[in-house]
Amino acid sequence: MTLLRLSADIAVELAVARNTERQNLATYREQVKKRIKDEVDAAVTTASFLWDNHYGDVTEQEVRQKVARLLESLHRSDVGYYFGADYGGVSTVGPAKGQNMLAVRDKNGVFVVQELIKTAQGGGGFVEYVMPPIDGYEQAPKISYVLPFAPFGWYIGAGVSLTEIESIEREVARTTRKRFITITLANALLAGVLLGALTLINRLLYRRVGEEILSIEGYLSRTAFREEDIRGEGFCITELGSIAEHSNRLVHALFSSMKELRQSRLRFETVVRALPDLVFMVDRQGRFLSYESVDNTKLLASPREFIGKTISDMFPPDISESSMARIEAAFGGGELTMLEYSLQMEGQQRWYEARFVPVDQTQLMIMVRDTTEISEIRRKNEYLSYHDQLTKLYNRRFFEEEMHRLDSVRHLPLSIVMIDVNGLKMINDAFGHAKGDELLTTVSDLLSAMCRSGEIIARTGGDEFVILLPSTPRASADAFIRRLYDFLEKQPKEEWITSISVGFDTKEDPEEPVESVYAQAEKNMYRRKLAESQSMRNQTVQVIMRTLNEKNRREKRHSERVSALCRRLGEALGMDYQAVRELETAGLLHDIGKIVVDEKLLNKAGPLTEAEYDEVKKHPEISYQILRAVDTYATIAEDILSHHERWDGTGYPRGLSGAQISLTARIIAVSDTYEAMTATRTYRQAQSHDTALEEIRKNAGTQFDPEIVKVFVAMDFSGLG
Repeated sequence: MTLLRLSADIAVELAVARNTERQNLATYREQVKKRIKDEVDAAVTTASFLWDNHYGDVTEQEVRQKVARLLESLHRSDVGYYFGADYGGVSTVGPAKGQNMLAVRDKNGVFVVQELIKTAQGGGGFVEYVMPPIDGYEQAPKISYVLPFAPFGWYIGAGVSLTEIESIEREVARTTRKRFITITLANALLAGVLLGALTLINRLLYRRVGEEILSIEGYLSRTAFREEDIRGEGFCITELGSIAEHSNRLVHALFSSMKELRQSRLRFETVVRALPDLVFMVDRQGRFLSYESVDNTKLLASPREFIGKTISDMFPPDISESSMARIEAAFGGGELTMLEYSLQMEGQQRWYEARFVPVDQTQLMIMVRDTTEISEIRRKNEYLSYHDQLTKLYNRRFFEEEMHRLDSVRHLPLSIVMIDVNGLKMINDAFGHAKGDELLTTVSDLLSAMCRSGEIIARTGGDEFVILLPSTPRASADAFIRRLYDFLEKQPKEEWITSISVGFDTKEDPEEPVESVYAQAEKNMYRRKLAESQSMRNQTVQVIMRTLNEKNRREKRHSERVSALCRRLGEALGMDYQAVRELETAGLLHDIGKIVVDEKLLNKAGPLTEAEYDEVKKHPEISYQILRAVDTYATIAEDILSHHERWDGTGYPRGLSGAQISLTARIIAVSDTYEAMTATRTYRQAQSHDTALEEIRKNAGTQFDPEIVKVFVAMDFSGLG
């Protein structure tokens, strides 16, 4: 009976193993699909991060190239490849990069790329397809997962050939069958051992069983001749049945345990293959018992070096102490605990996440995942959320949190210093935002050099900074501002003046709202700005002219002569004294915008190319942007903008004609041309006075105002130099 049950159990085991195998293979297929989906989710998240944090610094095309290079570098062993394309079908990432795949059909006539696009536009999902044979070779089925990437109008996906899944499935099946054969042989051996044990038991009990049988025969013989009650006779024949029954139960329990163990092991190995983790088994003392991973290159040392060693043997003290604390907590509470740590791996700082999961009362599983890329993105996001990207100072969000954190009695008196950079718009308009950013960076460096540890500096707006000075009375804050002004005064003067307006207020009463102190500091700052800003801008104009003259002595001479010619022509036209003075100033400043023109172009020994000439032609607009921000020069800014306009409307920058051009601009145009013709240039010799006048006379009515030309050619030029 026992042998029959054993055979039946083996048959049951075979059926259960095959069913389990099918279930595990299906589970593994779903795990691989989930892995593909997770990888695409991560890729789209990373691409979004690049877009959000680089757009505006570089061109969109450069951002696209960064994203494409990133995705092409993300190949994983269980993700066959990344791919991406726009909704027109042009591949941007992957094996078919640069090709339009919209018309490609699979083996069953399905338009593959169109199906991928439709799935992405619907929010994303899986697509399975079989490509046509290539060079006579049948192609394996493929499965892909796609998601839309709105900033570029792309879809991004990852795919894997199902042959990769099937080869893994075959390996799993092969291993399962191998293990089943091993178990079957073990069962057969066990059956032999049990049979031998039963035979031995039978022999040992045979004598007593025989005696029982003889006793029964004798008793039956006796009762054949007389009626005799058989009750009360003791028989031991049931002992053999009890032994057999007990043995059978032991066999069933053994088979059940072996089945559960085999299924648990198979599930564990399947999960490990699907995870990008290192998996260790340790005991309560932190000693490594076993190790599982699909990639040994992620290990700090080879697997054989771990087994038998403790965590303290393999890791630095801080990590091993934290790990042992997690192990104790996991065994004590029976729940998962986590630890984040970093290690130097091949000269690079790598970040890891370890999860501690108790298996039973003596063993614990540690799953370790490399989180370096995710950690880097998280740290950058955290940094950007509290820092200004340009100056690296704290931003408004951090400032407001700190202001309320420091709003307590123990930090009183609390001083708030408001700082505004004067002339930032003027610098941006005249020189471009790169120069404006340079000015802001200069100011932030100066503030950082002035402040001590514990004093919070933040950039709270385009040209505004705030400093929080905890435990700083009003007198100390005032002294700080004086030192700041003195420090700035000693800085070298370049193309612009580094000028700031500063205001402050101090909270001394615990009941006073800190927002009121901030508002008063801002009012005090704007009061100073009204008094200082125009003075700074005027100084900046003077510095720009001085810098231009130092860079190019010929431009200095040119501006001075044009100014003198404008004055003489204005007087000849009968203009009043004030108008002549403005005209003289306009002539002196008419080329101030050349400060941003490359000095090599100003001194080029030969005619300019078309591109170079276009660069030089920008100087009237730059001159206008510089001068219009200064009250002293605002009235002549428009005149200087128009001094290269022509009477016939073919000039620049706006193509004005005739009386649309201001009188001052028309006077500068004639004076500027005469001076340029009669001065020696790097690409030609100076022309004579008469030649220059003749050229101007010939262009009256086309380039120049004919009435002004009449007065100019009849003007007295003596003493002009």
